[in-house]
Amino acid sequence: MKSIKFIGVAILCAFHFISWGQGIAFQENNLEAALEKAKSENKLVFVDFMADWCEPCMQLANNVFTKPEVADYFNAHFICVRVDVDKEQSLAQQYRIQALPTMVFLNGQGKEQKRLIGGTEIHMMYWAKVLTGSEPSMENLWERHRKNKEDLNLVQRILQEMPIYSSALGSRADAEKWQLRVEKLFNEYWKKKPRTEMVNAEDLGIIMLYSQGWKEENESVEFVIKHFDEFVNFVPAHVLVSYLASYTDALVKSLARAGNLEYKQVLARLQGDLKPVFDAVQTRSLPVAELMTAKADALYALYGEKDQAKYVQLQRGLLERMGDLAGKEDYQNIAMDLLLKVNDKLTKESAQQVLIWLDKLISFPMEVSEKTIYISAMGDCYVALADKAKAKECYNQAYLLSLQSQDPQLQMYYQQKLSGVSEEE
Repeated sequence: MKSIKFIGVAILCAFHFISWGQGIAFQENNLEAALEKAKSENKLVFVDFMADWCEPCMQLANNVFTKPEVADYFNAHFICVRVDVDKEQSLAQQYRIQALPTMVFLNGQGKEQKRLIGGTEIHMMYWAKVLTGSEPSMENLWERHRKNKEDLNLVQRILQEMPIYSSALGSRADAEKWQLRVEKLFNEYWKKKPRTEMVNAEDLGIIMLYSQGWKEENESVEFVIKHFDEFVNFVPAHVLVSYLASYTDALVKSLARAGNLEYKQVLARLQGDLKPVFDAVQTRSLPVAELMTAKADALYALYGEKDQAKYVQLQRGLLERMGDLAGKEDYQNIAMDLLLKVNDKLTKESAQQVLIWLDKLISFPMEVSEKTIYISAMGDCYVALADKAKAKECYNQAYLLSLQSQDPQLQMYYQQKLSGVSEEE
């Protein structure tokens, strides 16, 4: 009998060891017991609110919670509980779970310490270490900076950690406060740090994070372009190319939308100092310079010249040249740019063309929420064509689709559009 008991204990221990080694050791749907254990062991509770049908929840469970470095830290420092919101609806209501996955850190009394909606391994580990005191909080780092503003290594750390910290801020006021602080901090960092010390992966990451404002003379972006060949020694070339190409494309579109012909000067750089960057850019259809030029010319026609007909002509020509390689994003941008700009001043000729684009757009796979928007936009086109029956049909379809969203405001919006057409009949 003793040997049987010993074997049973050994099996249980082995099972416990395997569970520990394979990932975070979650208790299932027993938050009350976890809180009691947390109080007795002076630990925090980590709660994973999830559901079997939630794909991001399953990705976290399979790809993040199973990582040894994550599991080891959470098993050592937290009492971990997995709560299925379908089985424990009262707990989901108590902790106001409105999106999945949601991860909540609680103290032993059940008081919330931090909430993460979605998130990655980086976010999880950052907050786990801050909450357990293994790493300093952002408030602590900022206080240290306030006392010693010449410590550029500290400034670098704050700038690197700020996106992770700010993504979990609970209030808009806090987010705006830290946004103003960090913008000023980056400008100070850029002024103080010698350029000879900035060609490294860390500072490139900071430039990529904080030099998002599209302006013609962006000193930090120009610095990256000038030292392109040096930066590729620290980061993969495709990362650098992707950043500079995206930045330049956004700048060109921004200038074109502003009615500023200097977008053409930026495009000219694609055959000049930016040629090494854009030579590495691969597209599914036309050469990148041709694509960027065509799209910018069309945007300038719409925003700068306020010429709907020219915009439609240019975009139609571009889509014809792209052929079957034109994708969902192409049709989406072309159609919605026009609709958002002209609002209720859509000409009949433009409306007829936009309907063709939208019909093609909704043939691509997409979420129901997206499809609802585009079908409603088709209704707007039929209003411009004075076809109230077709408009009513589209708005009714959009309303029926919106019922799947469980968003009362969205449903009311489409109901109002439908009622507006019905009242005019």
